[in-house]
Amino acid sequence: MRMWRQVLLRYLCLSAALLIALAFCYTNLGAAGQALPTGDRIQASPGSATAPPQGKAVNSPSQDRTVYFNNFEGTVGSEWNITTTDVTPVGNRRFLGQFGNDTVTLSLNNLPAHRAVTVSFDLFILKSWDGNNNDTGPDIWRLGAGGQFFLNTTFSNVGYDQAYPGGYPGGSFPSYTGAQEIDTLGYTYYGDSVYLLRFTIPHTANNLALQLSASGLQEIKDESWGLDNVLVTVDSLAASPCGLDLLLLQ
Repeated sequence: MRMWRQVLLRYLCLSAALLIALAFCYTNLGAAGQALPTGDRIQASPGSATAPPQGKAVNSPSQDRTVYFNNFEGTVGSEWNITTTDVTPVGNRRFLGQFGNDTVTLSLNNLPAHRAVTVSFDLFILKSWDGNNNDTGPDIWRLGAGGQFFLNTTFSNVGYDQAYPGGYPGGSFPSYTGAQEIDTLGYTYYGDSVYLLRFTIPHTANNLALQLSASGLQEIKDESWGLDNVLVTVDSLAASPCGLDLLLLQ
């Protein structure tokens, strides 16, 4: 009788582990259960998570674990390769920037075990960005890691079409498409816009280097960008009650 109980308990544990693994695969690989083409596995959506207190490592009771947050109201650490900050003319919102044709890198080490990283932030598009226009642009903004770009797009504050929320080349949408704020920061030279971006990236390494960059911009007094409320979370890999590592179920 005791042996049958052990067999039954192991069966139930294995079943639970398989269900968890299948649910994860369904979420990250698509409903068909097959890997999506490169680039389509990156989930991008407008929206900004409620920020925890500022800090480099904050535990969350939810399934996702917060490993980094910064609203740049305090000191900017060495995790950023460029630590310049500025304050918006209206609202006194301190942010990382202003940047021009720069590559800004966020380096995080000693990440807990995970299968995906979610990055969210407020992207400030400042002054006369020209979107897809080939005469004065295109004004391109990118997000990447490990040599792969997850977003390569353009933004416009001046009436020309922009690629976002699509990619460049190919995307063509009116200025400000997807913006959460328009002309709220107080920049008088063609205004400003704010995009709340969120990306989920398949990732398992214990370190991460995110590259955020722009190209095709004029000097900073004409076109620039910045970041605020940068939040990085990883999906937690909770231990199975049977002592099973779900990574073995891939």
